[in-house]
Amino acid sequence: MKTHAILAFATILFLVATLPAADFARSAAGGTSLWSDTSLWTSTVPDALPGAADNAHFTMTSSSSVHVDGNYTVNNLNVSAASGGMTLTFAAPQTDATHSLTIAGTVGKSSNTTRIAFQNNSGTNQRLDVSIGKLDLAANGGYVEFGRMDGGRRLNNLSIGETVLGGGGGSNSIQIYLNVSNDYSLGKLTFNTGNNEKSVYLITNSATASGYARTATVAGITDASNNATIYGSRNASASSNSATLRIHTSDTTDTFTAATALVDGTGGTLAVRKTGAGTQILTGQSTWTGGTFVEEGALVIRGAGTLAATGELAVATDATFVTATDAALTLHGATLATGAILGFDLTSADARLNLTGNLLHDLTGSAGGAATFVIDFRGTGILDHTYGGLLSVAGTTNDFADATLSYINFGAGNLAGTLTFAELAHGFTLSSGNIPEPATAALFGSLAILVLASLARRHHAG
Repeated sequence: MKTHAILAFATILFLVATLPAADFARSAAGGTSLWSDTSLWTSTVPDALPGAADNAHFTMTSSSSVHVDGNYTVNNLNVSAASGGMTLTFAAPQTDATHSLTIAGTVGKSSNTTRIAFQNNSGTNQRLDVSIGKLDLAANGGYVEFGRMDGGRRLNNLSIGETVLGGGGGSNSIQIYLNVSNDYSLGKLTFNTGNNEKSVYLITNSATASGYARTATVAGITDASNNATIYGSRNASASSNSATLRIHTSDTTDTFTAATALVDGTGGTLAVRKTGAGTQILTGQSTWTGGTFVEEGALVIRGAGTLAATGELAVATDATFVTATDAALTLHGATLATGAILGFDLTSADARLNLTGNLLHDLTGSAGGAATFVIDFRGTGILDHTYGGLLSVAGTTNDFADATLSYINFGAGNLAGTLTFAELAHGFTLSSGNIPEPATAALFGSLAILVLASLARRHHAG
C-alpha cells in the first residue's frame, strides 16, 4: 500500500475515534437509489448523510442497488433482510469517474442467505474502490461478491484489514468471490471452527473473457476448521487465469497455522509467495501447481499437509522452507539461492523431500555466491542415531551434488556443523564423540584467547 494511502486511512481512523457517532438506517425496497439521497436516510441528524464516525444500517425488503455517487466513509456497515435470498449491491454510478466507499470498522450481515456485492458499473471508466477495516462473516453463511461472481463487472480496487469466515452447521456455507481489476489485500485471514464449507475464490472470471493474473495478499492465515479452501480460479475462461496468494507475515514473532487447502481451482493455476519475517504453517491437503516461492521468513508444511507432486519450489537467501510432514513431500523441482534454508523436523513421521526433477542453484538471486544451502533441524534430532536420506534428487541436474552444507539447530542443544550433500541424501549419524560439548568448546575458546593475549604481551614487551 502506498504511503499516502496509509496516511489517509490513519486519518480516517482518527476521525472515527474522535467524532461523535450516530446510527443511520435505510430501507432498500428494490430498484436503484443514490447513496447521496438524504431523504432515504433516517437518523437523529435530519437531512444528513452518515459520516466517518457513523454506522450505516441497511434493511432490505427486496434485492436492491445503491450507487455510490461520491467518496464516502462510514464506521460500520450492516445489512439485514426481511426474508432470505436477497442481495444488496453497492456499485459505481453510471458516470465516468472513480468513486470510493470506505468502511473503517466492520462490514457484517445478519442472516445466512443475505448477500452483499460491491462492483463497478457497466461503463469502462465507471469504477468503485472499496476499503474495509474488517469483513466479519463469523456468525452467518451466504456470500459476499467483490466484482460479480459470474465474471461480469469487476471491482476496481479492494483493501481489507481483516477477513473472518465463521463456523456453524453444514448448510451455512460461506463464499467470497473476487473479481478485482487490480491486486488486492484481504488482511489477516481467519477461518473459525465449524463443519460448514468455507471457500475463497481469488479470481472469478467470465467464461468468455481472456484470463488474467492477479495477486491477493493476506497477513497470515489461521484455520482450525478443516473445511476451508482457497481456490486460485473459480471457472474456466477463454484463456488460463493465474492467481498468486501472497502470505505476508511481517514480524519475526508471528506464527500462523492453517488447515486450509490451497488449490488451483478451475481454469487456471495458483502460486504461493511467502514474504515477511514471520512463519506460516500449512497442514491442509494442498495441490497448487503455479509454484511455491519462499522469499522471506518461513513456510512450514506440517502433519498431514501435502503439496502437488508436479509443483516447483524456489527458496531465497535466508528464507526457510520446512518439511515436517507425516508422509514424504514430493515436488518436481527446486531452485535454491546461496544461503537458502531447508528445514527438516526429525520428530515428524517422514520428514523427507523428494524431487522428481532437478535441484538448481539460483545464480541470479545469489549474487555470485557458492552452491551451498543451510539445513535447519529446528531443535530436533538425537545424537548417535542414524537418519536415512532426507533429500533425494531424481533429475539429471543437481547443482549441489558436491556441496558441503552447514546445519544448525540439531537436537536440544541446537548444535551446528557440516554435512556433505551425499550424507543428506543417503543417510548420516551425528556422533557425540565428534561434537564438542558446549562447556568444552567454551574452554577451548577461552584457552585460545589466553594464548593469543600472552603472545601479544610478549610481542609488545620485545
